[in-house]
Amino acid sequence: MATRILQVARITFRPFIALSLFLVLFTIGCGTASSRGGGDDGPVPDRVVVGLGDDVTYFSSVRARGGANTYLTTNVYEGLTTADPDGKVHPGLAVSWKVSPDGKSYEFKLRKGVTYVNGDPMVVEDAAFVFANSKEPGNAQDLSAQAHWKSVEILDAETVRYTLEFPDADFLKSIGSSFQHLLIPKKYYGRVGGEDGFEKAPVGTGAYKVVDRRVKEGWILERYEGYWGEKPQIKTAEFRVIPEPSTRAAAMKVGEIDFSANFPPSFMEDLEKTGGFKLMKNPAGNTISIRINKLRETDPTTGKPNPFLDKRVRQAMSYSIDRDAIIDKVLNGVGDRMAVLFPGDIGYDPELKPYTYDPNKAKQLLAQAGYPNGFDATFYGLLGERIPLSKEVGEAIGNYMTAVGIRTKVNNEEYAAWLARTTRGTSQGKPNELYPIGYGMTFVAGQGTPYNKWKILGCDSMAQHWNCDPEFDKQINQLKTEGDAKKTEELVKAMARKQHEEQWTIVLYRNVVIYAMKDRLEFTPTAQSQYVELRNMRWK
Repeated sequence: MATRILQVARITFRPFIALSLFLVLFTIGCGTASSRGGGDDGPVPDRVVVGLGDDVTYFSSVRARGGANTYLTTNVYEGLTTADPDGKVHPGLAVSWKVSPDGKSYEFKLRKGVTYVNGDPMVVEDAAFVFANSKEPGNAQDLSAQAHWKSVEILDAETVRYTLEFPDADFLKSIGSSFQHLLIPKKYYGRVGGEDGFEKAPVGTGAYKVVDRRVKEGWILERYEGYWGEKPQIKTAEFRVIPEPSTRAAAMKVGEIDFSANFPPSFMEDLEKTGGFKLMKNPAGNTISIRINKLRETDPTTGKPNPFLDKRVRQAMSYSIDRDAIIDKVLNGVGDRMAVLFPGDIGYDPELKPYTYDPNKAKQLLAQAGYPNGFDATFYGLLGERIPLSKEVGEAIGNYMTAVGIRTKVNNEEYAAWLARTTRGTSQGKPNELYPIGYGMTFVAGQGTPYNKWKILGCDSMAQHWNCDPEFDKQINQLKTEGDAKKTEELVKAMARKQHEEQWTIVLYRNVVIYAMKDRLEFTPTAQSQYVELRNMRWK
C-alpha cells in the first residue's frame, strides 16, 4: 500500500482538473477513505490531504523562516521541550531539567533511545551543534531575541547545560519551538555536505519523515514507525499548495482535500451550506500590520527625505485606513480590532483604542507635515494565504491611502520573496531593502515575556522591524532586569502608549486562523498559532 500512496502523491501534484479525475477514479478503484465525503461512515482512514495557501520556504530547520514553515517543522522536527495545545511546556527530547537559583542556567537530561528517521541515534553533541549553528551569521538574523543565550556545555553523554546572560521566562518554550534549536544529527549533516545537502534530504526525530516534495506544489509525510513517543493515528499526510483561495475552497467542497489551514473567510458560508464539514476559528498570536522603514534618511530612488520619518505621516496612514470595513467586507468578519496588545497581555490597557477611520484628519496631518499634495509610495504586499486574503487586503490599504494623498502602488510578491524583502539582513548575498512600507505579522502582542516581545521595536531589533529610537531602547532594556510585576505592567503600558502615538508600526487587526475540515476529522488547534500538528488530528 505504501508504494501506491507514493504513486498517488506524485500524480496529485498535477493540475486541478487532472487531479479531480484521478481522485474520482482512484476512489472508485481503491476506496481511498480520506477522499470520501465528510459524512461518510466507512472505515477509519489512515491518510489525510491538507490544503495550504503557501509553500514552506525551506525544508531544513536551520534556514527556516516565517510561520508557513511550521506546517513542516512541527511534524518532522523536535526540540528539548514540547508544548501542548494550551501552551503548557512538557518534556520533549529532554526527559527532565533543572534551573539554577539565579535563573541563568538550565541543565537538560536527554531522552535515551531516540533515533532520527534515518536511523542515526540522537546524541548530546547534536544539541551543542544546533546551538553553535544558530550563532552563525547567516542563521542568526531572526534570533536577536535569543542573543542572551550565551553558551552551551556538554556535561556528560546525557546532559547539556545552557547559560543565559539574564533570566528568561520564555526560555523553556523557546528552546523547544525555535526553528534553529530543533535537533538535527550533526554527523549526518556533515555526511550530506552541510546545509545544501540537508535541505534536499532533511531528517528529524519527529513522528513523520519527508518522503516526497515538489517546490510550490506540496510534500508528503509518512509516519515514522521507529518514533520514540506515542504514534499519531494519521499514517500518511499529503500537504498540497493551492495558492488561489477559490480553488482551495472548491477542492475542500468536492472532497479533494480533507483539511485546510487559513481557509479563505469569503467561502465559509458556502462550505457550511454544503454540509459534511466543520469550521474552527483560532485567534492567532500574530498581528497583521504595516511595517515602515524608519532607518533610511532618504528615498533610495529620488534622494529626497524619507517622509515616513515624520510621525504625522505615519499617523495619517493610520487614520486613512477603514479597519472595520476591511474586517467586515473583505475578511467576512474574521479578524479582531486592536490597538497594540491583546486582552490578557502584560500591560494591556483597555483605554487605548484603535485609530478611527478619519480621511479628513489624515489629509490635515499630511499638510502639516509638508505634503499638501501628497507623495508616491510602494506597498509590498503578499500573494498566497500566509495572511488570509492578503492580496485583497493589500489592495484595500493601497486604495485607502491613495484617497488621502499617499499615492500607493501595491507590489504583491510570493511568500519567499516578500519574507526576504521585509526581513532585515541579507538574502543571496545582497542586503534586503524594504522601502518604504510592507505587510508585517510579528509584533509585540501575544505570548512571551515583555522584553522578548518589545525588543522587536528596538534598534537591535529582530529582523522583521525597521525601527530605531534610542530613548525607547532604554525602556526596552529596563524590561530585561525589572523584577517587580507592578512596575513592569506600568512600564509596558507607557511603551504601548508611545507606540500608539508614534505609529512606528501600523496595527491593522489580529489575525484569526480558520481551519476547515470534514466532519469525520477531529483536530485540536494549538493556542495562538496556525500550526497543523498531525499528532493533534485524528479520524473518527
